[in-house]
Amino acid sequence: MRKLRKRIHLPADAEVIDIAASEEFASSNPLVQEQVETLQAIQEYNKALPKSRKVKDALPEITTNNIGATKQIRRDFKKGTVEMVTKYHQVGIVDGCVKSELSDDKYSLASK
Repeated sequence: MRKLRKRIHLPADAEVIDIAASEEFASSNPLVQEQVETLQAIQEYNKALPKSRKVKDALPEITTNNIGATKQIRRDFKKGTVEMVTKYHQVGIVDGCVKSELSDDKYSLASK
């Protein structure tokens, strides 16, 4: 059992890299705000398509992380139309915020 424990621990001279703070080792996931903007652009593109091209040329929603979707049904009684509108919003503080005078930690609620 002792051999296994020795293998798990890092050596004393091991270098720890903070991936969130480093530009060199950036995450492969895009920022949440970029994902929201992409989803909104897809939604606008699909809405602008003519009716004859909506089935063939409509873009599917992309797979995202930490984004919530709120669906709302809008009815126009004068025109007799029903439309489902999707609004996207960030869930939690994932990418961090701007550091403030109150806190140096960009993931703190005070930095929002």
